[in-house]
Amino acid sequence: MHLYGSPSSPFVRKVVVSAHEGGIRDRIDVLYRTISPLVMDETVNELYPVGKVPVLVTDDSRTIPDSKFICEYLDSLMDTHRRVLPGGDERWNALYLQSLGDGIMESGVLLRFDVTAKPPEYRWDGWYEAQLRKITRTVDHLETKAEELAGRIDVGVIAVACSLAYLDFRFSDTIDWRAGHPSLTAWFEQFRQRESMVASEFSG
Repeated sequence: MHLYGSPSSPFVRKVVVSAHEGGIRDRIDVLYRTISPLVMDETVNELYPVGKVPVLVTDDSRTIPDSKFICEYLDSLMDTHRRVLPGGDERWNALYLQSLGDGIMESGVLLRFDVTAKPPEYRWDGWYEAQLRKITRTVDHLETKAEELAGRIDVGVIAVACSLAYLDFRFSDTIDWRAGHPSLTAWFEQFRQRESMVASEFSG
């Protein structure tokens, strides 16, 4: 399988970490591209006209976009005991956490674009602050769920970990998400030491 993505994308990292935790990382060839909202990649565009990453091409040449759907597909290939998308009520809990993590990622990517790509005359402080509030509210909420994160390995906790790692990667000087969130911080500091996280560090 081939996974197309950017080495700085938290959504790509979520997929890579999920594959690693599910024991199928060695079945995926990760093809990193230089991609941003203003820099397109022709190969990615041909596979998925929307032009977003990650995009997975399966062994039978099926194209699967969007990290949520890619993680679900990869989960179907994993050994029963290593699946990152559980069944029953646990499934909905994992999907809810994934949505929280994805929400932080989405707002973080938008903030990054606003700071690095938009001309100053097109920036709007109110819009920037609105995205920042989304991140702050979600981190506050995750602090109340820190005990639920401990000891779990599923797509939800992976998404949360990758989102917090992205804040560290892109906003270490401006977003101190650890302040006032001791339980979430303690969980993250432990989770970030997992082999899957260490092997998928951001770059770019």
